Amino acid sequence: MANKKSKDKNKTFEKIKFVTHPFRVSYPHLFEMHDFKGNKAYQITMLFPKSVDLKKPAKDQLISMKKAAENAAIEKWGPKEDWPDDLRMPFRDGDEEFADKEGYEDMIVVIAKNKKNRPQLIDLNFQPITDEEDFYPGCWARAQLIACAYDDPDPGIMFNLQSVQKIRDDEPLTSGSDLTSVFAAPVDDDDDDIPPPKKKPSKKKPVDDDDDDDDDIPPPKKKPSKKKPVDDDDDAEEEEDDIPPPKKKSGKKPAVEEDEDDDEPVRPKKKK
Repeated sequence: MANKKSKDKNKTFEKIKFVTHPFRVSYPHLFEMHDFKGNKAYQITMLFPKSVDLKKPAKDQLISMKKAAENAAIEKWGPKEDWPDDLRMPFRDGDEEFADKEGYEDMIVVIAKNKKNRPQLIDLNFQPITDEEDFYPGCWARAQLIACAYDDPDPGIMFNLQSVQKIRDDEPLTSGSDLTSVFAAPVDDDDDDIPPPKKKPSKKKPVDDDDDDDDDIPPPKKKPSKKKPVDDDDDAEEEEDDIPPPKKKSGKKPAVEEDEDDDEPVRPKKKK
């Protein structure tokens, strides 16, 4: 069987496309190629809950993910006993290999790529998704894949990414490690390694632009007002501060004082 397979190693096999079970999205690079050590590709990391049986096809599909991977290996190297000892399968345990990453617990991690063509990305209404913010780490999707075998530099099975459909929103996943475990140790307020903060001595500024309540700046001196000997302005107001009110002459009363309510003049009484 192995020899027969080696004779047919140049034979072209039909690649079966299939749609996955729903998965949670991580590290999506579907709008621009991701450059990893000089290898550029559109790619996505798929997080499948361990409760999902990847040996069973998704709804209305003819083949499962694991069966598609096995078929790709058989097409490349023949029966399972002839597979390379260091063959790398695309299924990775999130608890064992990505324990420090948020959202990877209880998940099977699978990466799919396309090094040539940009995969189509649509929503539940089959409309193209054009805004990167609408397709983010943490949302849920399903993908159409093709399983492929490779042996350069090491033998393995990969999934070629054809298209993706977003099916549900969820809480966004943060990149990097889970900070709740990174900073799990409580902070001790009396930690001897941390010196107490030093108080900086207060310095008075020689000049303060705010002169409302500054005691260091004396109030401005008022210039003495000068009386104008002659005011030629007929419209000048009598309340002008620079013009003092007219002084009343003491002593004799005026001979005649007009009363606004009486047209007749008031005459002074004769002394007896």
